Amino acid sequence: MSRSLLVFPDVGASPLLDAIASAQKTIRLKMFVFDEPQLLDAIVEAKKRGIDARVMLNPARRSGETENEESRRKLVEAGVSVLDSNPAFDLTHEKSLVIDDAAA
Repeated sequence: MSRSLLVFPDVGASPLLDAIASAQKTIRLKMFVFDEPQLLDAIVEAKKRGIDARVMLNPARRSGETENEESRRKLVEAGVSVLDSNPAFDLTHEKSLVIDDAAA
C-alpha cells in the first residue's frame, strides 16, 4: 500500500475525484460543509454505478447557519444515505473519505 500526503487546496480536487471514481463497493464521506460541485457530482455518479455511498454532514454551524441543505437534497434525491453528525457535539468539523474500507 502506498501512502502520500495531500495538501489542500494546493493539490486540487483530482486525487479525491480519482478515489471516488475508483470505488468498487463503498464510499464513506464526512464533511463539515459539502459544497464542491465536482465532488458532489462524483458521489452521485458513484451511487448511479451501484456504489454504497454514505455521507455524514454537520447539520449547522454554532450560529445556527445551515450550509448543507442543497447538497443534502441532491444526495438524498440520488439515493445516497445522508446522516447528520452526532448531536452530542455542537460542531463536527471532520473531513474524511474512505473508499472500499481500504483507502482513506
